[in-house]
Amino acid sequence: MKVVITENRLEKVVTDYLDDMFYPDYGWEDEEYYRGELKINNELNFYIDDIDSYIYYGCNSGEKNDKNFEPSGKLEYYKCPLLSIYPYMAQRLDSAFGDIWKPIFKKWFEDNTGLEVTQFTTDYI
Repeated sequence: MKVVITENRLEKVVTDYLDDMFYPDYGWEDEEYYRGELKINNELNFYIDDIDSYIYYGCNSGEKNDKNFEPSGKLEYYKCPLLSIYPYMAQRLDSAFGDIWKPIFKKWFEDNTGLEVTQFTTDYI
């Protein structure tokens, strides 16, 4: 039996899954909170079950340059702001949805934080 799922329905299925399984431990904060944290740390860590699960690198969002993005820094080959999904998380999502989850995750993150994502990666950084 062949089943046809519309793109909108598929996006809703993935988004509902993200809401259920990848919602950060301490909930979402408002955009001002995240911007304040970025000025201090230049990155935001998001935890699921007290385990680092995804990181947002703000890139030069504080007064000092973010050394992670300078030549020879650990993130020099990426564009920022960068959203990095830990590989174990990406594998769970890949096994459930293939590659279709990636742009949906990016949009889901942006919608919930108010932060822009220029590049998205599932590489271990």
